[in-house]
Amino acid sequence: MIEKFVEPYNSKNIDGLMALYAPDAEVYFFTFPPARGREAIRAIWEWDFRAFPETNLVITHQLSYGSMDMVEWSWTGVHGGPLEMPTGETVPPTGKTATVSGMDAVEFEADHITKHRLYFQEVSLLTQFGLLPSP
Repeated sequence: MIEKFVEPYNSKNIDGLMALYAPDAEVYFFTFPPARGREAIRAIWEWDFRAFPETNLVITHQLSYGSMDMVEWSWTGVHGGPLEMPTGETVPPTGKTATVSGMDAVEFEADHITKHRLYFQEVSLLTQFGLLPSP
């Protein structure tokens, strides 16, 4: 199921992404509270596309078992738009490029994602964009 996510994500096709989610789907992403339902999920991807208008997502490994996909991926993006933090602060674009790895756990039913959990190197991402000091 998750391989269907890559093309609409990379092309910034928000409607294509939304078509993949069940109406009551849940997404767990970054430092945000869980998003439930397509409206809340749409807001997450719109946030992502505003802050990172240039991205490339590549699945490097995938394991599928029944109605669950586990994938490892590589993401490269440019911080080219305002980054609205969960605290309410807005970080102006740095123009810097970052590459991080991550994993997703995706549950699905009848060709629709019901739960989507994203795990990635948040500290590495923010460090590469110059938003956190290098460890």
